[in-house]
Amino acid sequence: MRTLTIILGIGLMSLGHCSVFAQNYVTMRTMRQVAVYGAPDKSHRPVARIHFDAVLEVENTGKTKGCKKGWGRLKSGGFVCLASLKATTLDPAPSPYDNPDVDGDIERYVVTKGGAVSFPNIKWFGERRPGLFLHRGTVLAVKKTIVRGGTLYLITRDGQYIRGDNVEKMAPIWRLGKKIVDGEPFVLGYFINADVESRSEPSDSATVVRKFAKFDVIEGHTLLESTDGWVKLPDDGFVKDSDFARVRTPVTSFTPADDEKWIAVDLQEQTVVGYLGQKRVFVALASTGKKGNTARGSYRVKWKRRLQTMRLHGGHVRVEDVQWVMYYIPELGFALHTAWHNNFGHPVSHGCVNLPRDDARWFYEWATPTSYPFESEDFDTDFEKGTRVIVF
Repeated sequence: MRTLTIILGIGLMSLGHCSVFAQNYVTMRTMRQVAVYGAPDKSHRPVARIHFDAVLEVENTGKTKGCKKGWGRLKSGGFVCLASLKATTLDPAPSPYDNPDVDGDIERYVVTKGGAVSFPNIKWFGERRPGLFLHRGTVLAVKKTIVRGGTLYLITRDGQYIRGDNVEKMAPIWRLGKKIVDGEPFVLGYFINADVESRSEPSDSATVVRKFAKFDVIEGHTLLESTDGWVKLPDDGFVKDSDFARVRTPVTSFTPADDEKWIAVDLQEQTVVGYLGQKRVFVALASTGKKGNTARGSYRVKWKRRLQTMRLHGGHVRVEDVQWVMYYIPELGFALHTAWHNNFGHPVSHGCVNLPRDDARWFYEWATPTSYPFESEDFDTDFEKGTRVIVF
């Protein structure tokens, strides 16, 4: 909850993002990126930002301090300077340029060994004038493919042309996480390799009693333990710990309140668990830094971005349209976010916590600072602290 504001003389009270006695709301379109404040005062840090061309429901508060054209109150709460907005008859909607739900007609490709030539637009493509050379590991959001002169080219969502000699189509895993319901069995762990054999005893020579596929889950009520490199399953079978990502209880230096949300990232097991107080509420499989560079510690979500293209090495490596990004060490670029590979359960990232798209979205929408559909960015502030993230 971001702020408690009472405006006398207008008869309107807002608690956080919930308005009471609201009146005189009009729809307005953002003419540029707009900052949202917890109070009608630019001396405060913004609590959120809204991208260009979003359509909002706004009420003029009658206050003009720091904003000559007046302060508007968003229907869901928060204040914006009306100088950045213009009246419209359009229906309320998020910015079309900041939509994380871009996967409807998009396919993901990764640049492989040898790299790829890029052309920033159709004009440069027609003139055969290359832009940046893309290094291995670049992930592209591709809208369509074409063949010219016997050569494959990819056309990205933002209109770039990429020569397709050294690219590979990705096969994304959209969802692996599961909610936990009180009293019901929950995910105790995931099989992270293909054709995992469960044996009658903790020995390579013991009888095989069952086989599991990659990303199969084991459910139950009691967390599983590992002994001498083997995990005993609820059906009394044994599997190698290296084939199985267990849910474990983190050791923390704090005692959460019963209603406190927090997230535990387990580097050994490559799992992410959402907690409410002492209760687990969501379990997901992840991928952290492949060089062991995902820092351990206690952090908070500082900055959330619904959609972002990430760039490394001067843009020669980029990951396009990264969805549901939650930075917990923004100065180092460490975040939880969507990824499109199918090797969850193994470290593969540059240091971030990779999650399947729908699982990243679940954490994004559940965690604080609260995000609303028209907001492209949200920030940890005194009005609303970000959810705690424990990496262990």
